[in-house]
Amino acid sequence: MNFLVALVLLLQEKTAEESFKKIEETITKSKTVRVKFEVTRKTGQETVEASGTLLMKEGNKARQELLVVYPGGFIVKQIIVSDGTNVRYTNAVGDNALALEKR
Repeated sequence: MNFLVALVLLLQEKTAEESFKKIEETITKSKTVRVKFEVTRKTGQETVEASGTLLMKEGNKARQELLVVYPGGFIVKQIIVSDGTNVRYTNAVGDNALALEKR
C-alpha cells in the first residue's frame, strides 16, 4: 500500500530528486516491501527471461523467489530465505529444475 502512495507522489509536479526522496521516505517507514520483477536479456539471437518476487521485512528478513528461462527452454527455479541471521536457499535437483533441494 505504501508503495502505491510512493508512486502517486512520483506523478505529482516535483523535481525528480524531490519525488525519489518522498519514495525513499515511504519505503524506509514501511515494515514490509514486496517487489515483483521481470527481466529480459538478449544476447545476439538468444534470450534469457527471469521473473520473481522479493519480499523484505523488518529485522533483515527476506525471501526471494526466482524463475529463469534459458534458451532451449531450460528452466531454473530458486528460493532464497533469510530470517535475519541465517540464509537458506534451494537448488534444482538433477535434471528436474523445478524439484528443489534445501541447502
